Amino acid sequence: MKKIYLGLGLLAFSTGAIAQGSVVTRDANTFESLEYSKQNITNTKDVIANSNKGQRVSVWTDNFSDPLTWVIDNDGQSGPTFGWTIGTTSNSWTLPIINTGGNFAQVNNGVVNPAPNGAIGVTYTLTTATSIDIATLAGTDFVTLDYKQYGARFNDLQEVYISLDGSSWILVDDNSDKPVLSAGGGSAYTNHTQESINIQPYIAGNSSTVWIRFSWTSAFPSETNPNAWVTYGWMIDDVEIVTAPDNDLTLNGVKMYSGPQELPYYIVPTGQLTDVNFYGSVSNNGSQSQTNTVLTVTAGGNTYTSATGFNLATSLTDTLFTTAAFNPGATVATYPINFSVGADLPDDKPADNTRTETMHVSNHIYARDKAGLTGAATTGSVSNWAGTGPGDGFRIGNIFDIVANQTVYAVTVKLAGTVPTGGALTYCQIYKFDAGAGSYVLLEETEEKNITTAAQITNMQTYILNNPVDLFAGDDLLVVAGHYGEEISFASSGAAPAGSVIGFDASGSLVGLANPVNICVRLNFDESISVEEENNGVFVGQNFPNPYNGNTQVNYTLASTENVMVEITDLTGKVIAVMNEGVRTAGSHTLTFNSDNMAAGTYFYTLSTSKGKVTKSMVVAK
Repeated sequence: MKKIYLGLGLLAFSTGAIAQGSVVTRDANTFESLEYSKQNITNTKDVIANSNKGQRVSVWTDNFSDPLTWVIDNDGQSGPTFGWTIGTTSNSWTLPIINTGGNFAQVNNGVVNPAPNGAIGVTYTLTTATSIDIATLAGTDFVTLDYKQYGARFNDLQEVYISLDGSSWILVDDNSDKPVLSAGGGSAYTNHTQESINIQPYIAGNSSTVWIRFSWTSAFPSETNPNAWVTYGWMIDDVEIVTAPDNDLTLNGVKMYSGPQELPYYIVPTGQLTDVNFYGSVSNNGSQSQTNTVLTVTAGGNTYTSATGFNLATSLTDTLFTTAAFNPGATVATYPINFSVGADLPDDKPADNTRTETMHVSNHIYARDKAGLTGAATTGSVSNWAGTGPGDGFRIGNIFDIVANQTVYAVTVKLAGTVPTGGALTYCQIYKFDAGAGSYVLLEETEEKNITTAAQITNMQTYILNNPVDLFAGDDLLVVAGHYGEEISFASSGAAPAGSVIGFDASGSLVGLANPVNICVRLNFDESISVEEENNGVFVGQNFPNPYNGNTQVNYTLASTENVMVEITDLTGKVIAVMNEGVRTAGSHTLTFNSDNMAAGTYFYTLSTSKGKVTKSMVVAK
């Protein structure tokens, strides 16, 4: 493949095109830069009728028993699977919302199967028919908007708005932090979840006329592909206005980061270990200011805190940073990272004051995604639209900081979705930012791998670099995985900082994701990996170590049971040794060569099966 040189001056970040099974996702447990973040509560709230000190009092509620208390605008669409409806029957792919009873509201836009047929270019809204006088009902503007919900996200934009005049609308929440359900992973929402949104900042001093609106449209409104518009469904019930407690800090999201670009790394090899710093986004959703608000982080048996003496006024959100850094040391281990926030007064709702992340110290793998050591914990995937034209290639990946000199031998990737008819030819590339040229310059690329089986998608795939690459402290890398236009997706897990997930579209233009997620594309520093060669289902690795004196090993993999013969020859073609391996089953195997009876020099080893021969060279050094 031809080397590519791209100027960052032309970099434009966009959502790109997202296909089913290839959806941009964010995780609920990662840092979200929302000014006012919602609280996701699983237990039914307390309702105290005679006092609101430290408690939550429901002052207005609607359970959809009277559909006329809501106004539905279905943007010209009709039928049970298009737009909002109120009733007791589910019109979507799943069961009705549970534990609520009676009517509930739901929105749909077509069906997923047998073929997506969502209406394109529509926005469906569900709005209270009359305003709510919160000032009179609650006697305070320190209130939350609570509701129960169920459903799932695909390419949906599920939003909640309020208005003070019935015409101008303020976005107060959305479901973008919920997992996406797609062929690449994810799940539906819990049936049901209890949501609570602090709306005091939006109605302060003017809460006598408040309207509520639930709105649905596509997260990619410029797209004309039905995949961008079809829904699984979204259900709402038991909408309430509830007074806020006195003391209620919420830890909205957290982040651990390292390196010059302050990026999150969830798997770090011992050769790239450096100080890890922490911060958290904290909101005061109570009616009282919180004195001496502190973020506390425990990691590796040590405790790290933010600066003391910080006071957080009511309805404000701020970011707290720990004052010291964590360095796990060069021991391969898994470290739980526990975050909590507190203040002088006991919190009335402590359930939303804590979060947990996990950091793995590994031998060889360097990863920014949160999919875990085996890649099993993916939450979504990313690809381009399929079928938009011939040869629509696509590459996407993450930026990495290199903090110490080290040689990289491969790129490890988690794929997603289903295997396209005829398979999908995939590959990886490593770029380095050249400050003088102002561009990412290609350093090396990997072997191409044809994805033809479901097992290749289930398991992490390792793409061996054509040549190992020496990396140096301070290098700014871009590591991408790509395909040539087949409908195949690359798995993702965990929200990413803006501008840190980028790639190339079919024209070679550098693009990025508007709401980035970490792609499961990892650097692999395992020196035992070398170039493999494929011949009709036979993969033969380079011997390691090479050059060698004594013993060296060669790994090979068979796609099916074969009778295996190995021959070693010198530069003149003279046969030095023949090894009959006999019948070997499908899977991985290892050969061992010994150089005791061989002179120093270059030799060739040839592995033969009924499918053909693969020959590679090796060097004996004495």
